[in-house]
Amino acid sequence: MMNPKNNKTGCLIVVSGPSGSGKSTIVNSVLDTCKDLSFSVSATTRSQREGETEGVDYFFVTKEQFQQMIDNNELLEHAEYVGNFYGTPRKAVLDKIENGQSILLDIEVQGAEQIKRQYPDAV
Repeated sequence: MMNPKNNKTGCLIVVSGPSGSGKSTIVNSVLDTCKDLSFSVSATTRSQREGETEGVDYFFVTKEQFQQMIDNNELLEHAEYVGNFYGTPRKAVLDKIENGQSILLDIEVQGAEQIKRQYPDAV
Protein backbone atom coordinates (compact mmCIF):
# COMPACT_ATOMS: atom_id res chain seq x y z
CA MET A 1 0.00 0.00 0.00
CA MET A 2 2.02 2.92 -1.29
CA ASN A 3 1.12 6.46 -0.29
CA PRO A 4 1.15 8.57 -3.49
CA LYS A 5 2.14 11.68 -1.51
CA ASN A 6 5.42 10.32 -0.17
CA ASN A 7 6.03 7.08 -2.12
CA LYS A 8 6.69 5.34 1.17
CA THR A 9 4.91 2.39 2.75
CA GLY A 10 5.11 1.63 6.42
CA CYS A 11 6.13 -1.72 7.80
CA LEU A 12 4.05 -4.04 9.95
CA ILE A 13 6.26 -5.34 12.78
CA VAL A 14 5.07 -8.12 15.09
CA VAL A 15 6.45 -9.01 18.51
CA SER A 16 4.90 -12.29 19.54
CA GLY A 17 5.20 -14.89 22.25
CA PRO A 18 3.25 -16.54 25.04
CA SER A 19 1.77 -14.45 27.82
CA GLY A 20 4.44 -13.45 30.33
CA SER A 21 7.33 -13.98 27.91
CA GLY A 22 8.47 -10.33 27.96
CA LYS A 23 6.84 -8.97 24.81
CA SER A 24 5.78 -5.73 26.47
CA THR A 25 9.27 -5.14 27.86
CA ILE A 26 10.77 -5.47 24.38
CA VAL A 27 8.04 -3.34 22.80
CA ASN A 28 8.45 -0.54 25.35
CA SER A 29 12.22 -0.52 24.86
CA VAL A 30 11.89 -0.36 21.08
CA LEU A 31 9.26 2.41 21.26
CA ASP A 32 11.51 4.43 23.58
CA THR A 33 14.35 4.13 21.06
CA CYS A 34 12.46 4.45 17.76
CA LYS A 35 10.33 7.58 18.03
CA ASP A 36 8.99 7.26 14.47
CA LEU A 37 7.46 3.86 15.22
CA SER A 38 3.80 3.66 16.23
CA PHE A 39 2.19 1.15 18.59
CA SER A 40 -1.04 -0.64 17.77
CA VAL A 41 -3.59 -0.57 20.59
CA SER A 42 -5.52 -3.84 20.83
CA ALA A 43 -9.18 -4.34 21.65
CA THR A 44 -10.03 -6.67 24.53
CA THR A 45 -13.03 -8.01 26.39
CA ARG A 46 -11.18 -8.26 29.68
CA SER A 47 -11.88 -5.80 32.47
CA GLN A 48 -9.91 -2.60 32.66
CA ARG A 49 -7.24 -2.75 35.37
CA GLU A 50 -6.24 0.04 37.70
CA GLY A 51 -3.85 2.42 35.96
CA GLU A 52 -4.92 1.44 32.43
CA THR A 53 -6.25 4.07 30.07
CA GLU A 54 -8.92 3.44 27.44
CA GLY A 55 -7.44 3.87 23.96
CA VAL A 56 -3.86 3.87 25.27
CA ASP A 57 -3.45 0.46 26.87
CA TYR A 58 -6.45 -1.21 25.21
CA PHE A 59 -9.85 -0.51 23.74
CA PHE A 60 -12.13 -2.16 26.31
CA VAL A 61 -15.22 -3.67 24.67
CA THR A 62 -17.96 -6.14 25.55
CA LYS A 63 -17.98 -9.66 24.12
CA GLU A 64 -20.93 -8.62 21.95
CA GLN A 65 -19.00 -5.63 20.57
CA PHE A 66 -15.97 -7.84 19.95
CA GLN A 67 -18.07 -10.39 18.06
CA GLN A 68 -19.51 -7.58 15.97
CA MET A 69 -15.95 -6.44 15.15
CA ILE A 70 -15.17 -10.00 13.98
CA ASP A 71 -18.38 -10.21 11.94
CA ASN A 72 -17.64 -6.84 10.28
CA ASN A 73 -14.03 -7.85 9.45
CA GLU A 74 -12.73 -4.97 11.59
CA LEU A 75 -9.84 -6.96 13.10
CA LEU A 76 -6.50 -7.92 11.52
CA GLU A 77 -6.24 -10.78 13.96
CA HIS A 78 -7.96 -12.00 17.09
CA ALA A 79 -7.55 -14.68 19.71
CA GLU A 80 -9.06 -15.93 22.94
CA TYR A 81 -6.88 -16.17 26.00
CA VAL A 82 -8.09 -17.31 29.45
CA GLY A 83 -11.71 -16.55 28.63
CA ASN A 84 -11.11 -13.07 27.18
CA PHE A 85 -10.75 -11.96 23.59
CA TYR A 86 -7.99 -9.79 22.16
CA GLY A 87 -7.67 -8.37 18.66
CA THR A 88 -5.98 -5.74 16.51
CA PRO A 89 -8.29 -3.12 14.94
CA ARG A 90 -7.71 -3.23 11.17
CA LYS A 91 -8.41 0.34 10.03
CA ALA A 92 -5.99 2.17 12.33
CA VAL A 93 -3.11 -0.15 11.45
CA LEU A 94 -3.66 -0.14 7.69
CA ASP A 95 -4.18 3.66 7.60
CA LYS A 96 -0.82 4.21 9.32
CA ILE A 97 1.01 1.77 7.05
CA GLU A 98 -0.55 3.37 3.97
CA ASN A 99 0.65 6.76 5.17
CA GLY A 100 4.22 5.54 5.48
CA GLN A 101 4.29 4.92 9.21
CA SER A 102 5.62 1.63 10.56
CA ILE A 103 3.57 0.06 13.29
CA LEU A 104 4.44 -2.38 16.06
CA LEU A 105 2.07 -5.10 17.27
CA ASP A 106 2.41 -6.88 20.63
CA ILE A 107 0.31 -10.02 20.15
CA GLU A 108 -0.06 -13.65 21.18
CA VAL A 109 1.17 -16.52 18.99
CA GLN A 110 -2.34 -17.25 17.58
CA GLY A 111 -2.66 -13.69 16.32
CA ALA A 112 0.86 -13.66 14.91
CA GLU A 113 0.06 -16.74 12.84
CA GLN A 114 -3.00 -14.97 11.41
CA ILE A 115 -0.89 -11.90 10.54
CA LYS A 116 1.75 -14.09 8.89
CA ARG A 117 -0.88 -15.71 6.65
CA GLN A 118 -2.53 -12.41 5.66
CA TYR A 119 0.57 -10.20 5.47
CA PRO A 120 3.58 -12.28 4.47
CA ASP A 121 5.73 -9.11 4.23
CA ALA A 122 5.24 -8.39 7.94
CA VAL A 123 8.39 -8.57 10.03
